[in-house]
Amino acid sequence: MKQLYFLFITLLCAITTYGQTVLTVIANNNYTNTQGPTPTGVVANVSSIGFTRGAGVNWQTGLEFAAEANNAATNVEAIAENDYIQWSISANTGHKIVLSRLDIRLARRTNPDSGIRRFRIYYSTNNFATAGIPISNNSSNPDGSSSIATSQGTNYTYPIIADSGLEGTVTFRLYAWDGSTTDITNSLYRVFATSDWNGLGINRAGARLFGSVVPVSKTSNIITTFDPIDNFDYALYSGITSGLTTTNAVKIGEFTIQDGGNALTDADALSTTLTDLGLNVVNSEYLSAIALFDNGVNVSEVTSVTPNTTFNAINGGLGIVAADNSSKTFSVYASFKTTVTDNDQLQLTVSSATVQNTGSFFATPNAGGAATSIAGDDNRIEVTATKLNFDQQPSDQPINTIMTPAPTLLATDVNDNFDADYIGIVSITTTGTFAASATTTTTAVSGVATFNNLLFSVTGMDL
Repeated sequence: MKQLYFLFITLLCAITTYGQTVLTVIANNNYTNTQGPTPTGVVANVSSIGFTRGAGVNWQTGLEFAAEANNAATNVEAIAENDYIQWSISANTGHKIVLSRLDIRLARRTNPDSGIRRFRIYYSTNNFATAGIPISNNSSNPDGSSSIATSQGTNYTYPIIADSGLEGTVTFRLYAWDGSTTDITNSLYRVFATSDWNGLGINRAGARLFGSVVPVSKTSNIITTFDPIDNFDYALYSGITSGLTTTNAVKIGEFTIQDGGNALTDADALSTTLTDLGLNVVNSEYLSAIALFDNGVNVSEVTSVTPNTTFNAINGGLGIVAADNSSKTFSVYASFKTTVTDNDQLQLTVSSATVQNTGSFFATPNAGGAATSIAGDDNRIEVTATKLNFDQQPSDQPINTIMTPAPTLLATDVNDNFDADYIGIVSITTTGTFAASATTTTTAVSGVATFNNLLFSVTGMDL
């Protein structure tokens, strides 16, 4: 029984190290640039690409993977001259990779003593479209590089915290420098093999990556069951150009993030974090500002509202979070400009939704395209008249002649917006003398009062 137990422990240690799983093993075959990447072995739901060379370094004969012409003087020069070797690891459909460690075995040319002395490894999740992220090490070199002194091969181990995101790729580049500037052929280093790292079908292991493969759901969505306010008085929320609160602005939308979709269940153990949101806004020209609120807190605000409005880096990039297999509701508040059209309605439709790539994903780019209601009087702008303004001014007419065109007045609010719903009795007076047959009182209908039977019986001026 003791022998079997010891054998079990031995096998377990061969598969995992320090509680980490080897995700890929990269062979050190000395392929030329035209032969392509070196072979790799991988675990399930992972693919990888072996060693290749950057444009600034060359192949050289020998058994071990070689990179020569590393004659840059500094790390910055090595990056500018593309003096690197590269490899990568990718997550397959429905998964992501979380990396925790890199092992690589390196040696330099020491006879003659022309080989490189410094190197640094960077990683990128966008194939180095932007500057790579340097891997930390315990080196005392002021530039953060690692030193290499032996021609026999040294094992280097680096801790990593790198997340590929859903179906993403993590690419590595090793930049080397401080080799001979005159003996280009021998200004080289090699990736050496060690049998201690062999596995996953590779028997010439020069590097390996540790971490975990995590299933990621793509079933989350955004819904709305919000019943908007009917016929709200926009004037209560006008003139506020920024700094929206739940009291100086009106709620015009409410949406719910559902991790795992309508069923609120998915295959991963990750939350859904909304970081960017696009909204199609009907009648956006009336809005002065619009903001997202999470638990009553303004987490993102736009002060130039357009038909296609986008909220970026919500909550400073932390986003709005729906925990795993749960939901999270957030609200949309708005303030108004002073010019609106009575009875027009506001509608919000989700046009795009972006999540943190370390969590669950939406099933579609617009998270289902939820739209707020415009049924009946939902989200309808209400203009409330406070005064009457002449639309058609009175004109000069002979006495006892009906005034044409007929004078009209419009019911407007404090901002001179027309109140299309106003109904009321309107009377008109004069400093002159109306004829006995004149009609000086009328009923305003749909915000318009028309006096179509005005006539004077006495000649006068400025009546």
